[in-house]
Amino acid sequence: MNSADSRPVSSPTIVGIFAAAFLVLAILLNILVIFVPFDNPAMGFLVVVAAAGVAGQYWFSREKVVPAGGRVWNVALLCGIVSAVLSAGFAVFGLSGDQQMWNEFSQAGIAVIAGVFAAILVIQVLLVRVGFWLTFRQAAKKPAA
Repeated sequence: MNSADSRPVSSPTIVGIFAAAFLVLAILLNILVIFVPFDNPAMGFLVVVAAAGVAGQYWFSREKVVPAGGRVWNVALLCGIVSAVLSAGFAVFGLSGDQQMWNEFSQAGIAVIAGVFAAILVIQVLLVRVGFWLTFRQAAKKPAA
């Protein structure tokens, strides 16, 4: 690889690409569910991995090398926070008309809701890291064109 061809990319740029890909893929998944009804709540986790793959591919194509592990974990944490906040926003938007569900949330208590959010955040950070790992592994195998 020629180091003159590689250009460093900033973490906010990677997180922005991840967020855009996450939003587009989540909207496409919601449209798909309208036409092909299936009941699998874990499909949202595939959106996280796929969005991480898009961001990871852009990252690798710019830097031409697998980034250092600490930097990957740092960006994965930022992307995980973004995906957890966006997922929570989708959930609030989706439940906005369901008064019974809001009553159940208010009875559950803030500690339970915070615990569930923290668990989802950890899962999404790990899924982003898996998406990066898969993408970097595959991209590093491709011969230079």
